[in-house]
Formats: sequence, C-alpha cells, structure tokens
Amino acid sequence: MPDILIVDDSEFDREFAAEILMTAMDRRCVFAHNGVAALERIRERPFDLVVTDMQMPRMGGLELLRVLQQEFPQLPVIVVTSRGNEETAVEALQCGASSYIPKRQLRNRLAETVDEVLRSSQSNRMLESLLENRRSEEITLELQNNCDFVGGTVRLLVDGAEKFGIVQGSEIVRVSVALEEAIVNAIIHGNLEVSSELRERPDDAFENLVRLRRNTQPYCDRRVTITADYRHDEVRFCIKDEGPGFDVDSLPDPTDSENILKCSGRGIMLMRAFMDEVTFSDQGSQIRMVKYASSCSIENNSSTAIAG
Repeated sequence: MPDILIVDDSEFDREFAAEILMTAMDRRCVFAHNGVAALERIRERPFDLVVTDMQMPRMGGLELLRVLQQEFPQLPVIVVTSRGNEETAVEALQCGASSYIPKRQLRNRLAETVDEVLRSSQSNRMLESLLENRRSEEITLELQNNCDFVGGTVRLLVDGAEKFGIVQGSEIVRVSVALEEAIVNAIIHGNLEVSSELRERPDDAFENLVRLRRNTQPYCDRRVTITADYRHDEVRFCIKDEGPGFDVDSLPDPTDSENILKCSGRGIMLMRAFMDEVTFSDQGSQIRMVKYASSCSIENNSSTAIAG
C-alpha cells in the first residue's frame, strides 16, 4: 500500500486530495501543513511519494523540493499549481519534480498522475538486466495501441539506462515519466488521432473515442516502434508512430501562464524538462530523446532541438 505525504497549508485542500487518492485506490495519506513539517515527517519515516502545494508559509513547495533533492533524491514529488504561480511549475520540474497538476484539475488528474509516477518510481526495482557489463546495446520494440503495455515497456527501457549508469536517483523517475508521456502520445494522439482537447470536456468523449478507434481501421492496424540505443555515456530513444503527424510549431507554448493549465502540450513540456535533447521529425510522427549520463550532462537539460 503506497504511503503518500500531502503537503498543503489548507486543511480543506489536504482532505480533498486525500479523499481523491483513497477513493481511487488503497493508499495511506499523511498530512503536513508546510515544507518544514513535511521534512520532519519524511526524516521520521519513509514515504513512496509527496504531493505538495507551491505556496505555503515558512517553507513553500519549491524550497521543499530543493531540500528533498539533496536529502532524498529518489523520493518522487508531484507539485500542485494554482492560478498566479503557474510559471513556477517549469522551475519545479527543472529542480527535480516528477510531475505537476493544475489545482483546478486535481479531481480529474490527481489519482492518474500519482499512479503514473508511482509506476515509474517502482519500475527500476522490478527488472534484472544483462546490460550491466556491456558497453553498448540497442533494442527495438513494437507496441499495439494498448496503454496497458506502456508501464512494462518503460520499465524495460529505463532499466537499461540505469544498468549503464546513465540515470540514477530522481532521474530514473523523470526519464520514466518522459518516456511514458512520449509513448502514450504516440498511441493516443499519433496512431489513434485523438485530440488532447477532448480531455477538457466534462463527459467521457476522450475515453470513448480511444476505445472506439482501438478497434476501428485504419487506426487499429497502426503500431508504435521504439528503439533504445544505450552507450556508456548516453541513451538515445526513438519513438515513431504510424499516424499522419502534426505541425510541431502549432503547439501552444506550455510554459506560457495562459497555456499551462491546458492538457495540450503538457506531455511535451515534461519531455523537454526531463531529457537533454528532444527532436521531432517525419511531420511530428517521430520523436528522438537523448539523456546524457550525469557526468556528461549538458549545462541546461531543458534545451531542445526541433526539426520538421
């Protein structure tokens, strides 16, 4: 049973988040009213994940995140953003947060995001690999349009990067989240051509269209091809779908405060924050992501290149 620490100075918001998490799945939730209290609890006992508000007295979410990166680098942190401080979500991701959720989307996205991050956090303990003593390795996988297989695929891919010493600590979770976003995007938005804008609707239009197209031609015949090229100092991931592609330049800038609450572009922002290079090609139907080993990391790990 996952132990989750919820950090927020609002008692109502703490109880609301706990209700969402404990209703969706069997979880234990512990509360802290600011970053100082959160650190006391974390130093007393282990937690599987932290969900924290950004603005709190004495110690806010960003300062808490920085301390956790020093003392507990493998502990995943999800930050909750509200109107007026959306731009700090980008800084939080660059400081080590595993994901973020706009507060107004808490009911719809908290349980899903927590599950995603927990899967990524636990994945590095599940697989043993023969890559440990190799200097290089390349693997190619082909996926059907079923998101149930994404978690296991990500575990396999990240395990290789960990065995080569390319990722460690919090980077394991962050690379896992970036890969999951990229693969799910390739399935849902690439092969099935389902727009993320449908997520904004209050009904089940998004889920219903995904189920329909998974069993309808030509969508159901398409596949996602994933290649991972492991080296001693870097790993290169290539994820290609068989959809018609899209205009990368037409995506709204997710770091703009006017867009950060939108679902569209959120996954790409996470990829860019967590990988050292992100490149699109083939009219957007192929994405290449590079992660350098920590000793070889480039100065700004959020820089990206986009090719048409």
